[in-house]
Amino acid sequence: MKKITALLIIFLVVITGCEKKEKIVGRWAHESNVYTFNEDKTCIYEVSGVRKQCTYEVDGEKLSLLFKGNTVSDKMTFEIKGKKIIIKDSNGNQTEYVKK
Repeated sequence: MKKITALLIIFLVVITGCEKKEKIVGRWAHESNVYTFNEDKTCIYEVSGVRKQCTYEVDGEKLSLLFKGNTVSDKMTFEIKGKKIIIKDSNGNQTEYVKK
């Protein structure tokens, strides 16, 4: 019985993590800022027409972005509410993006 319970818990954790990652996939815009998250964990951040390539990792509500040419990831949190994503950076600045 303990093995079944443990396997069920592991299964639910994996499913929940995958669901969160899949929900972030897509194009999210706020004014002239746009994040595009791809299924292969690559992303593009566009700000005022300048495109920056990156990769991303999702762990629950934590989001790590590693921009091309950098060695340190940008850490932030996010929350998805329907067609909106709220991203909070490490300085506490919060921005709401809309899925396009």
